[in-house]
Amino acid sequence: MSDSYLSFVNSPWGRRLAQVVGLPQPVPLQRHRSGQPGLANPVIVAGVGRLAAQVQQVFSATDTVTATPATLKAPSTVKVQGAVFDASDITGLQQLDELYEFFHANARRLGQHGRVVVLGTAPEHCTELPQAIAQRALEGLVRSLAKELRRAITVQLLYVAPGAEDALDSSLRFFLSRRSAYVSGQVVRL
Repeated sequence: MSDSYLSFVNSPWGRRLAQVVGLPQPVPLQRHRSGQPGLANPVIVAGVGRLAAQVQQVFSATDTVTATPATLKAPSTVKVQGAVFDASDITGLQQLDELYEFFHANARRLGQHGRVVVLGTAPEHCTELPQAIAQRALEGLVRSLAKELRRAITVQLLYVAPGAEDALDSSLRFFLSRRSAYVSGQVVRL
């Protein structure tokens, strides 16, 4: 079933009229179809937390662009379809600046229908209060990014409990695929 409004505002004449009148212009969502690749590709991977080995294992068969502190500050025009930040070892509020710098530098690199996943440790599994506060702040950041990023980009937070690292593979693959077209701003606990 087609959406008449979506078709109208994405036509050349309808786009101009919608801009003049101030109507919203939704982006058609890309959904999974058989034969399409599973993961968004290429993907930027950043952060060096306790989940880095599992994340690298998931992306070992794909083209990943690994962000380093030097590339975070240098703007790049290469478009990517996904971004994963491992924030599981953030232990204080000062370390949240790395997360901010990563998304500030790379938000424009995300293509239409991009996928963003932030990995963290559930606050109830943190041993120190500053670490629990910093991990809880990830939820606010993710929900804010989900509202701010346009072009049908989805943003998720995966809290991975210590000992549940093996469960990360399937969740990460789902949230970085076209199967999660309608899911954004969610907090998932593994």
